[in-house]
Amino acid sequence: MKYKVKNPILPGFHPDPCMIYVDGTYYIATSTFEYYPGVKISASEDLANWRTVSYPLKNLNLLDMRGDVASTGIWAPALSYADGKFWLIFTNQRQWVDEHLKDTENYLTTCETIDGEWTEPVKLNGSGFDPSLFHDDNGKKYLVNMRWDYRFNDDGARFRGILCQEYDAEQKKLVGEAKVIFTGTEAHITEGPHIFKKDGWYYLLTAEGGTGLTHRATLARSKNVWGPYELHPNKHIITAWETDCYLQKAGHASLCQGKDGEWVMAHLCGRPLPDGRCMLGRETAIQNVEWHEDGWVYLKNGTMNPSDEFEAYAPQLPKENVKVYNFSEKEPLSIDFMTLRQPFGEDVFDTKSRPGYLRIRGQKSILALQDQSILARRVEAFKFEAETEVDFAPTSFNHWAGLSYRYSENNQHYLYVSFDEDTGNRELLKISYDNSKYKFERIAVLPAEGTVWMKVCVDHADGQMFYSLNGKDYMPAGEKFDASKLSDEYNRPLAFTGPYVGMGCQDFANAEKKADFHYFKYVEYDE
Repeated sequence: MKYKVKNPILPGFHPDPCMIYVDGTYYIATSTFEYYPGVKISASEDLANWRTVSYPLKNLNLLDMRGDVASTGIWAPALSYADGKFWLIFTNQRQWVDEHLKDTENYLTTCETIDGEWTEPVKLNGSGFDPSLFHDDNGKKYLVNMRWDYRFNDDGARFRGILCQEYDAEQKKLVGEAKVIFTGTEAHITEGPHIFKKDGWYYLLTAEGGTGLTHRATLARSKNVWGPYELHPNKHIITAWETDCYLQKAGHASLCQGKDGEWVMAHLCGRPLPDGRCMLGRETAIQNVEWHEDGWVYLKNGTMNPSDEFEAYAPQLPKENVKVYNFSEKEPLSIDFMTLRQPFGEDVFDTKSRPGYLRIRGQKSILALQDQSILARRVEAFKFEAETEVDFAPTSFNHWAGLSYRYSENNQHYLYVSFDEDTGNRELLKISYDNSKYKFERIAVLPAEGTVWMKVCVDHADGQMFYSLNGKDYMPAGEKFDASKLSDEYNRPLAFTGPYVGMGCQDFANAEKKADFHYFKYVEYDE
């Protein structure tokens, strides 16, 4: 029996999905960019109900992003399974701000279990991003990635086709010549390649058109892995361009044969507000597909446009709309939480020193590209609240601790407790960055000691922060703000992540001051 399930299946910041099916379980790997640990892997047995099972890149030997600017880091990971183990290919994009040169580092790591310890990464190449590994049925393996050519002035023209090169698993290196096997269509910006094989045909699935509203997925095939590749009769198998579809930005897809031999497709999408901004970032949806007698795959809905729903093997269970994170020395921090650019460390995020609290040691500022003491989780709903209680005794204006609602260093809101040496008062402040232009608000003079409760409430584009001194009576903290600005479309330069909300502490002077957080609460409301 099949059940209708709503898209997107992974709401909020879950871009560039790569889906596989292994021993009764579907897995989807998605990009994490500058957030740590790297690569989110979600799992489901029924396509309807998904859970986070792993972040493979969780130590500096596997991934070091210190110094990576916003929206660099992990781009478009590719997950596969062969020879009794999982293979993960990933890009650590080191920089791209000038849109001319890109320091692209592509790596391979493996593990026998999805949530185990992954091997030391093998560096593969740096010729372009979005690498993917294809395991042929003759035992050979091939790496494909887009080719970046900085010599062209137009950004779209710098995407110079898809490169293919053989990978020798015994030598753990690429061998032979790298060749261009596909140059794309007039949509340009050809990237995100995946090869799969069916009935003697090699199928090459790529993303095209850029990752905005003109996005699409293009399919081609050949009898030889090296080509030449002929295009799908429709060229593209999914796009929402020039439609009023609920799911926009449809593209960057992955095809997977799963339960009962049926094929499905995971793809990137976005849900814009009326102003065109996708304030939840790029998300992951699933479409039912079918193979026709001509040997090509098509969307089962008979169009090239994404459906709001798809058929799964179980009903979609109600989402847990209220999550309260309590901290214990006996339990690790929730898998929902992430840091920026480097791993969790007990010297910074400590649940042992004060039972029932998370103690965060302040480090660099909220604009730093390394050593930020921010612990945050994805925002996955247009209407939500997040709340925390902080116990903090600053003695300098360089000491901050509070609640963060952020897209990037350039666009964020931070409500925090600090200290004014001139008055000797502890005070509550708020700082906001709007495409790097900052606004500073003095909210209130605080009692000399005692905890402060903080809350952020967002309803689509409407955002407001609040504070309380008793945990019951909340007062506005600063002016209302436009939450839709925390989006790809607004952020400059162009960016690719999504909003996060969480806790932070800063000590610009000595990196020693600590703040204690009693809990963190995240609540989603029906839209």
